[in-house]
Amino acid sequence: MLPFPLSDRMTDTDAVAQALRGEPDGIAVLYEAHAEGLYRLIYRLTGSPQDSEDILHDLFVALPELLRRYEDRGQLRAWLRQVAVRMTLMRIRSERQRREVSLDAFIDSPAIGTVTGFDDAFLVERAIRRLPETQRTVFILRQLEGYSYDEIAHFLEIAPGTARVRYLRALRRVRQQFEGA
Repeated sequence: MLPFPLSDRMTDTDAVAQALRGEPDGIAVLYEAHAEGLYRLIYRLTGSPQDSEDILHDLFVALPELLRRYEDRGQLRAWLRQVAVRMTLMRIRSERQRREVSLDAFIDSPAIGTVTGFDDAFLVERAIRRLPETQRTVFILRQLEGYSYDEIAHFLEIAPGTARVRYLRALRRVRQQFEGA
């Protein structure tokens, strides 16, 4: 075992260069630096630990090839998140199943108000699970991940106005379900 992590010795730029050459250390540094955050994002979208692990694995296996399309502008984290979202949405669409979404980060959200107990958290999670997939995806990307409407529109290949409408409809439905529970 190394006395300190590889990422302490190598920048993202160096790691990308190594990964492009197929060197395992480059991929290892990128994994060490970004996998945890990517996993959380993917899990919020899928609600499945197994699917999240599979998608994350697929992303890092394909990373040397994917990086050929990356333009280094100091935005590697954002680019990796965009790739993860697209891969996740492709998986969700291919399975055509409604998924459960974990909402641990949503508990104190101002969109609903303060949710304090287990029962309230369950009600919020259930309300979001009941959203149609298109609204649920936009809701999670906006409310839990903090993406702008423009970013969401880019991920989903829709107009920013469509992203806004889907989010507002989802928010209204969640509030109605939460209040009616």
